[in-house]
Amino acid sequence: LEAVKSVLDQRSITLELIVVDDASTDDSLDILETLDDPRMTVARLPEQRGAAAARNEALALARAPWISLFDADDVMLPDRLAPYFRWALAQPNCFRAYCALELTDRALQPLGRQSRNPFDLFKMLQRNILNQAMSLVKAEALRQAGGYDPSLRVCEDYDLWLRLLEFGTPRFYNQVCMLYRQHDSNLGRVTISNEAVFQRLNERLQLRADDPLREARREQMRRARQFLEASDRKDWPEV
Repeated sequence: LEAVKSVLDQRSITLELIVVDDASTDDSLDILETLDDPRMTVARLPEQRGAAAARNEALALARAPWISLFDADDVMLPDRLAPYFRWALAQPNCFRAYCALELTDRALQPLGRQSRNPFDLFKMLQRNILNQAMSLVKAEALRQAGGYDPSLRVCEDYDLWLRLLEFGTPRFYNQVCMLYRQHDSNLGRVTISNEAVFQRLNERLQLRADDPLREARREQMRRARQFLEASDRKDWPEV
């Protein structure tokens, strides 16, 4: 409820809020029914399909040209969405932006840490440095990239961000816009391997993209991957 209210309380911006219930067994739907706001649409999946499928459902229902991704654990800070969105629109050729986060415990008490990760291609090809929470992405780019892969139960956001790199460089908004609860049950904190994500990336990089601009960005990723692999092997050319 805190998450939903924090979105609906954003001022100076026109928005639609799409809430997808992944066949929850708690009282989530009953709580949502207490909110009467024409900007909110609630969709319920008939069976639990995971985060990727739920987000794809929201994307299919969305009518706005930009999507701000948001999870039930998170809380938008008051009146941060409008200036953040205006900043993104002012950036040349911007299709995706992400903001800084304030990390908190379950009770939203600050942990004294913030997540601030300016974009770096080499780091991104080794681990996910882009925040899922409160990202701003053009809906057209999300759809062209194919949305989230529902076969991935974790790291589905990392897989999508890597595919979206073919559309351009994401922009970092160096302002804290939201509170991100950090606890042991966060899916993003499960210790897992990115092997499946990297396998998909390697398969794409072996193919040429039809669009020249996307192929140029794919080639940039190929060269970066080659550099990282050479670095791991300490295979430096002789000087």
